[in-house]
Amino acid sequence: MRNKEYEVVRSVGDVHLGGGDIDTRLFQHFQAKLGEMRSGKLLKDDARAVWRLRKACESVKKQLSVEERGYIEVDNLLAGVDFHASISRAEFEHLCADIFKKTMEITERCLVEAGMTAADIDEVVLVGGSTRIPKVRRLIEEYFGAEKVRHSINPDEAVALGAVVQASI
Repeated sequence: MRNKEYEVVRSVGDVHLGGGDIDTRLFQHFQAKLGEMRSGKLLKDDARAVWRLRKACESVKKQLSVEERGYIEVDNLLAGVDFHASISRAEFEHLCADIFKKTMEITERCLVEAGMTAADIDEVVLVGGSTRIPKVRRLIEEYFGAEKVRHSINPDEAVALGAVVQASI
């Protein structure tokens, strides 16, 4: 931002990369755990059970943003099957390592295509709920420098604020 004017220098993204991808990875992980104990019942045959497990995975992702361990407890997920499991933040980071790596590759590609380096960036505003994930924050802070990363704006509200700014242009 210069003289209260915003200029988009470069925009790079991947529509197949975001919080939903992390939720899906967690779903696959816990689906496999469920498969180890399910006694013949199939999750894929029960749309409601799939939905409930996906919601639980989204919740565990949020837990892991503030806790070292996340817990899933879905009673009667399948007829007569209660599902209780946990995952550590370290396991989560390992499970999603390729997603986090791709996030940083896109960040770097954006700078390269703009003819810039991390040193050219004065400030980084984290946008979107997945930027609450400690590993994502660490990677961004390591890449740009922790002093450049602003945590004063709510990442969920930043999306809405950006839309307001764009609409006012």
